[in-house]
This record gives sequence, structure tokens and C-alpha cells, in this order.
Amino acid sequence: MTHPRSGAWARAVAVLAAIGAFSLGTVPAASADDATSNATVSIGEVTPAILDYDTEVTVVATVTNTGSEPITGATARLGIDREDGHTRSWVETWSTADDDGPVGLEILTEEIDEIEPGEDASVTFEFTRAQAGIGSWTDWGAHGIAVAVNTGDGVVVDRTFVVWSPEGSDDVAPVQVGLLAPVVGPLVSTDPTTAELALTDAVRPDSRLADVVAATEDQPIAWAVDPWLVQEANLVETDDAKAWVADVVAGAQDRDVFALPALDPDPAALAHAGERVPRLDVTGPGSEWRTDLIWPAPAPDRETVAASADAADFVVVTGALAPSASSVATPDATTRVDVDGSSATAVVADESLSDLITRATSGDAEVGDARQVMAETATIAAERPSQTTTVLAAFPRDWTPDAELTADALSALDALPWAGVVDLDTVLETTPTPGSRTPLPASVVADAELDVADVDLLVRDRASIAEFSTIVEDPDALLAEVDPALVAPTAIAGRDEPEARDSDVVIAHGRAAELLDAVSIVESSDYNLIAESGDLRVNVQNDLGQDATVQVVLEPDDSALQADTVPPAVITAGTVTPVPVPVTAVGSGDVNVTISILAPDGSRVADSSTFEVRVRADWAGVGLWVISIILGGFLVGGIWRTVRRHRRNTATARSEQGATP
Repeated sequence: MTHPRSGAWARAVAVLAAIGAFSLGTVPAASADDATSNATVSIGEVTPAILDYDTEVTVVATVTNTGSEPITGATARLGIDREDGHTRSWVETWSTADDDGPVGLEILTEEIDEIEPGEDASVTFEFTRAQAGIGSWTDWGAHGIAVAVNTGDGVVVDRTFVVWSPEGSDDVAPVQVGLLAPVVGPLVSTDPTTAELALTDAVRPDSRLADVVAATEDQPIAWAVDPWLVQEANLVETDDAKAWVADVVAGAQDRDVFALPALDPDPAALAHAGERVPRLDVTGPGSEWRTDLIWPAPAPDRETVAASADAADFVVVTGALAPSASSVATPDATTRVDVDGSSATAVVADESLSDLITRATSGDAEVGDARQVMAETATIAAERPSQTTTVLAAFPRDWTPDAELTADALSALDALPWAGVVDLDTVLETTPTPGSRTPLPASVVADAELDVADVDLLVRDRASIAEFSTIVEDPDALLAEVDPALVAPTAIAGRDEPEARDSDVVIAHGRAAELLDAVSIVESSDYNLIAESGDLRVNVQNDLGQDATVQVVLEPDDSALQADTVPPAVITAGTVTPVPVPVTAVGSGDVNVTISILAPDGSRVADSSTFEVRVRADWAGVGLWVISIILGGFLVGGIWRTVRRHRRNTATARSEQGATP
């Protein structure tokens, strides 16, 4: 078997020694609840943790009396598991075994002085590789050590690791570790005032998001950022928000930064509703970041990966696609997943390394985390000593790092002769490894996902708003009024706040309905049409902040009335505008007329309204006939009176002539 390069050996030993001493002073021993005795034991310092031929290793353990009586006559024993061919499953088993588990071959014993209740005692072991039975015949790689303490009332055990890696040995291909941290916030409220207050709180100096940026500022950790978070924080007029955005912008320099879909929507919830992952436009900081990576919630199924791959080239997968049972080595992070007749590129986070590095960089750090990272990476390197293995460690969305612990943990990782931190681009460029992982289930709906009915409601509202927005000159501005509110409840963060999320769905739907009602028909009384043609005036109200161009369409339910097609009308913002529609009466009767308001493309933009038109076109003819008769009567009567008057006048004249002498 080949061995690792020796140039970085001394540096790795020094860093790991420092980590061991640091951990001893900052991490408490296991709690009494975990013990099978009246004591606990915790291995603190292991110096150095990398063994060489001439190395003398010092192991310091702390024994705590958790009982109510003094402990006397206790004995501590140091054991080592020096078997060859250790695997990653063995690393996990060794680190999680209980007090009844294996302790390896005993190589040293120490007596412990009396320990009073609540007090500690320190026990130190020093051994060489010869005492441990390790030499040229031993496989290079990780080996387990254990300290077992017999108090007379029971046995308590703690375990950790050392790596046999003698200086001067040949090279092995290093393990390349990419690191990815999410920079995402809590659920965004659909109430603007509440959302701004929550955002201000989320980026204050002592917030989790501030810790994430500060802890990763000088570290080779890629970011997956919600660009909406940065955009909105940049608009908040507080010094804290401005400072946080400035830190993000500065930290993004010379770093792999990926913009997730704005508001971090949940691909699983959308996929299970048969919908696509939305990508809202963002402005300001982050608008130029890469958008070819997406990160679903843990344990995605094939439907989720398919929906994710539709939105981005690379799909980060956590909590799934574990190495298959037949796999003899840790596969590279990238793999191909068959979805919908094609394949997607998944970037699989190594679950064990992700958990360990997350713990080692946060307030949950435990004594042996750094040494277990050392053992994990050494075991990966030993699996394929002549081939580079590239893995990904991804931090969870709720990661709360400590800047000092993060710097120490990553320095220790990068100092290992057989491992090193690489940028995420290196991980993404790795050739996918086929057929070496457990397949994804076809479809599994998590209990915390947003209900399909709610997803459908929000998606329908977005589609309706998109159609509606075509009536104004600046549709993007109109969409911006409500579109974010319709996407926000689909966020992955909503899984942790289901009640707030459900409330946000209701609020968002209400805001959409209010916007869709902003252009409406003003109800009017019924019409009387007694002429063969005329104009019916439809009053259209526009409560938008922009002029709206709409088409008014009348649809009579009876052929007695015919309505002309009129060109689109411009309804001024904030006004009620009458739109005349020419109509023609071709008969008589009561006709129900439906009024529709359409966008220029023919889509409906307002609820229809119906009114009645009393068509009496024949009344005009009857009226004219009656008037003609009346006028004719007046004319005949006038003529008759004129004739009679003329006759009387003639008779009178004759009488007067006859009477003249």
C-alpha cells in the first residue's frame, strides 16, 4: 500500500496538537445521563494525533465523579484498535459505541487518585508506536484509541482516533473537500411591515446571519445565497442592515457565490404539485452572481431533483444518495440521477463529514470532532490511494458558526497531508461517478411541506397576475407589488414555521385578489333602447397606479340586440372612465347583456357584469305613425276650417253685394 506525502506532515501534527489542547479547554465531558457508572470520561488532548516511527503520543483524559460518594481505587486503561482495512462504517461505529462496546487491545494502565463528588481527575498516557504494536506491517490510515475507566461501580469509555502516517512515506492521492454554506434567512412574511422588522432583526450584528458571514469571511467556503435577502436588506435604512450587506459584498469577492432562486422556494413542495421552481428577478448586490446551482431541502426524491434540475444545472443533495452497499470506496460528490427520461447532475454532500464539520465549527463542538474528521478523511484516502476523491461538506440552513472554531477546524483540515480544502468549482467540475449510490425514491412527501392545494392556489394567483399585468405599460412594476408575496410562503424556511406559513398563504391570496379587482365594471341601472341604434356607456374603474388599456366587450343573449366591437380603451389611473359601445336594435324585447373587460390579448381581467336592456325599436315606428296621424288630423282639420271659413266669407260677400242698391 502507498503512503501520504510527508512535506506537510509536521504542519499537520502541530495544528492537530493545537486543536487537541483547545478542545480540552472548551468542551465539557459527557453528561452523567450517558454514563453506566457514577462517572464520565472524556478524552481531551491527543498529541500528536498523527503517528510516526519516533513519535511519542500523549493522551490526556478527564474523569468526572457524577455520583454522591467519593470514587476510590479507579483504574484507567488505554486501548488501541490496530486492525487493518478500516472502513468509514468502522469509523462511525467506533465513535458512537457505548460503554459496552469495543476498546481495542489494552496497552497501558493508570491508577486514579480518589475523586470527590462533582470533582475531576486527569489521567495521562504516553506511548510509542512500538508499544501500540504499530510498524511497517501496519496499514496506513486511521486507528482507534479508547480510554476505559473502571470505578468499581461500572465502566465508562471514551474513544477517539490517531492516524498511522510515518514521515518519509510515499504519496497518496489527496482527498479534496469542497465546503458550501447557505446564506438564507427565516420565512419572509407577506406583510410588508412585519417583513422589514424581521429582516432588520435577522441581520443585526449578533444574529445568525451575521455570524455566518463573519465566520466564513476569510475561509474557503462557497456561499449559496438567497439574493432576495441581500436585495431587501440593502433597502432597509438602518446602519446594521447596511453593514451586513457591505460585509456580504466584500465577502463575495474571490469566492464561489451562487444565487439561489429568490426567497429560497421549496423544490419538493413545488414538484409534488407539478409546478416549476420560480425565479424572481432581483436587483442590486447579488444580481450578477451565478444561478446554476439549487439546493433542495434534505432527503429529496426523484420528483424534487427533476424540478430542481429544471431550474439549475447543479442540484445539491443532502441526506440522500448515500454510497451503495456494494460500494468499496467513497464516490466523488458529483453523480448523475435519472429523472423523467433524462439525467440531472447532483452534487451530493457527504453526510458524515458535513455533520462533523458543522459540529466542529459551532457551539455544539465536541472533543473528538476534529480527530474524527481526520480519521474520516484518512479512511477515504486509504480507500483509493492512487485516485483523488472529491467530496462536499455542506452546512445546514440553520448553521450557527463560531468564527474562532471555524478557523481552527478548517486550518486543521487543510493541514492534513492527505486532505485539503478546494473551491466549489473544483467539486462541480468532477466527472460524475455512475452507479455507486443508493437510488432516490420516486416520490416522498415530507410532513413539513406546504400542502399541494396551497401551492396550486399560489401558482394560479401568480398566473392570473401575470395575465392581468399585460394591461399596463410597466407589467414588471405591477408584478413586483404582489409576486414576492405569492412566492414567499413556498420557502424551505416555512417548514420550520408552518403556522406562520399558512397565515402567509391566506394573506398573499388576499393581496392577489385585491390587485385583480383593481380594474372593475361600475354597476349601472338597466337601459331603455327605443331607437334602432345608439351607444351603451360602460363605466370602467381603474384603481391601479398605472393607466390600463382594456377592451370592453358586450355579449347580448338575444339577437334582438347587436353590439359592435370597439377598439381598446385607455382607463386613466385612479379614475372611472365611460366607454361607449355602439349597439343596433333589430327587434324588440328584454335582452340580458354581459359586459366583459379583456386585456388586449383577449384574456379576462375583471369579473363580468350583466344588465338588462329593454329594446323597443318598433316603438319609434309606431310613435311616428301615431304622430303622423295626429299631424295629418291637424292638417285635415286645418284645411277643413280654412275651406269653411272661405265659404263663409264668400257667402257673406255675396249677401253684401245683393243688398247694395
